[in-house]
Amino acid sequence: SFSRLLHQRPATAARDMDGCRGVCTDRGPCRGEQVFLLDGGALGSAETSAVSSTAPWPPPSHHLDTELRLVACYQTIMQRRPVARVLSFLVGEGYTRLSAEWQDGRAKEIPPATVQCVPFGCNVGDFIVEVARQRAQDGCEVFVVSNVAAIVLRIRDLRPLVTHLGFMFVDGIIALPGLSEAAGTTDCAVEAPAPSGQLEAEGMAAELAGR
Repeated sequence: SFSRLLHQRPATAARDMDGCRGVCTDRGPCRGEQVFLLDGGALGSAETSAVSSTAPWPPPSHHLDTELRLVACYQTIMQRRPVARVLSFLVGEGYTRLSAEWQDGRAKEIPPATVQCVPFGCNVGDFIVEVARQRAQDGCEVFVVSNVAAIVLRIRDLRPLVTHLGFMFVDGIIALPGLSEAAGTTDCAVEAPAPSGQLEAEGMAAELAGR
């Protein structure tokens, strides 16, 4: 069925029953599985680029608007929840940029199979909200990682409940306050993982901080 094709996974993942995860098969996500949906709509966005290039004192960027930031966010979640399903949603231009990174041997931390490119002319937020709604109805524990006001407001109205996670890149770290609760840990700000490649530490810190 279409639903089965949509939910297929490349491999079976065993979960600890004490973590209420059970065993997942290629038939789709388990009831109770944690699903994280990352809003990468700002990556390659012409609107985002225009604001950053024309404003005399542009405000700090709090979006996944570079390949490096997307990788850092993905890695941080996977380090805390290695058995979670993490999906990144991009527009066409963002997907093209990320594909170029893959071809050059970078951004390998994000498996291509986890990246969703929305159809031309469509809005990333619409698809994130719809996938969140369906996954929540499937019994998954769903988290939407976004700082876009329109998406956050729509997520609040979903039933079953979907959790919103806001984030910041500051001083070389990614702060995800809600991730600590989702991951069962106590800290909410962690050092952004260093992606593969030859980026200098100073350059990475500056980009993550939005400077």
